[in-house]
Amino acid sequence: APSDLAQPSVRAWKGQAFIPFSIEVGMDAANFAAECSKLLVDAKDQLEAVAFVSGAGDGSSAPTGLITALTGGSSEVAPTTPETFAAADLYKLQEAVPARFRPNARFMMALEVINKIRQFAAGSGQQHSFITTLGEGSPPDLLGWPLHENSNMDGSWNVAASADNFVIVAGDFSQYLIADRIGTTIELVPHLFGANGRPTGQRGYYMYFRTGADSLVDNAFRVLNLETTA
Repeated sequence: APSDLAQPSVRAWKGQAFIPFSIEVGMDAANFAAECSKLLVDAKDQLEAVAFVSGAGDGSSAPTGLITALTGGSSEVAPTTPETFAAADLYKLQEAVPARFRPNARFMMALEVINKIRQFAAGSGQQHSFITTLGEGSPPDLLGWPLHENSNMDGSWNVAASADNFVIVAGDFSQYLIADRIGTTIELVPHLFGANGRPTGQRGYYMYFRTGADSLVDNAFRVLNLETTA
């Protein structure tokens, strides 16, 4: 059947930060401008890291995070045993990713979950070779797919009944779009003014940027949700 072709639409949100400082500090502190730039860029990175995982999207003030996009849909995968994270769940999650998205697929999870998986291969009895490191500068592999740590993912399991815990995402991350509008700008505000309209003897560095994000194809991902009724 015929269908329409359309470009994806992702809303750009504005982020901003401000550092006020006295004229004296600006004159006396070595490399002050460079250090402020580092702080502002780090603030942007941390803000985006949270937003790209759990940002609420439309109706809020942040891009749509990947977990937000997948929550409540067919991309959620329940554990074999409710509220319990086991080795079998890794195979179940991987096999749930549609075949068309597997060639570029990878895993993403918090460090606590990565370490939990490493412990699956410890002890007696049948062992699993889950995580391998292929070389310096390369991400480790999990079941043959690249594995990436993300500290903003959920890192808990065996929690209270009915509590959502999205501990692992697997899929083709090229289907999650991050769109930066123009870039990041840092400007010097030469004078700050008080309530009386007079200069306060302060200046400031103002950073602003616009970025948006959203899942283009939810079916390209599967997320393990350790929740009783997931």
